[in-house]
Amino acid sequence: MGCDANTTATSATGKCFDGRDECEDCRLADLSNIVSIHFTLCQKPWLCVSMHHNTILQKQCRKFHHEWFRIRSSLEESLGNNLTGIGDWQKEHFYGFCNRFGKRGYLQLQLPD
Repeated sequence: MGCDANTTATSATGKCFDGRDECEDCRLADLSNIVSIHFTLCQKPWLCVSMHHNTILQKQCRKFHHEWFRIRSSLEESLGNNLTGIGDWQKEHFYGFCNRFGKRGYLQLQLPD
């Protein structure tokens, strides 16, 4: 068990969760190898957190959030909606689905009638 499933962007300190002595640093994991993300450390994408510091953790969190919003954009398209939302807060990062920081800034998915 490495950083590919249910990753939290944590660094390895002490023993691994699965009992191994050495763990990978999930903050450095390649996004293309990750199949699921647990957003606890990075915060939930719908909280529209910018993660603007250049720490290793926040860089990885930005990648995680950006991927979540890319998938949201694909879902919007499959529903016949625009690929991007009308939000203008950090539109390139949030695909237009946030209009400000925080939960109240999140623009919810528009389901077809």
